[in-house]
Amino acid sequence: MWIYEIGATGMIRELLALTTTPVDNGYVVTLVGELDEQSAPRLSESFAQLANGPVTVDLSGLTFIDSAGLQTLFRFHQQMEKQGSWVALRGAQDIVLRVLQITGLDQLMHIERAA
Repeated sequence: MWIYEIGATGMIRELLALTTTPVDNGYVVTLVGELDEQSAPRLSESFAQLANGPVTVDLSGLTFIDSAGLQTLFRFHQQMEKQGSWVALRGAQDIVLRVLQITGLDQLMHIERAA
C-alpha cells in the first residue's frame, strides 16, 4: 500500500510504501520512503489491525523519519509490550538510526543492526 500526498499544484508524491507480511507467529512490516506527519497516521492504522504476536518493522527502505514517525513506532512498541509481545526495528539506514540514537529510542526499543 502506498501513501500519497497531493501538493498545491496537484502533483502526487509517493510518501511511504507499507507492506505487511505474516511470518511464523507474527508479522514483518516493511516501510519504504518517508515516515512523517503525513504518513504516520496510516502506519498507526495498519499497526492497529495486527493481531498479537511479535512484529519486526523493516526500516531498510526508510529514507526519512520525523517526530510523528518516531511517536508512532514508540506507541506501537508500548502497546505490544502491554500485550506481552514485542516490536523489533530492523535494518535502519544510518540517517534513520542516528535519529533513533539522538532521541534515545535505540535504548527503549529493540534495534536489529544491519549486517
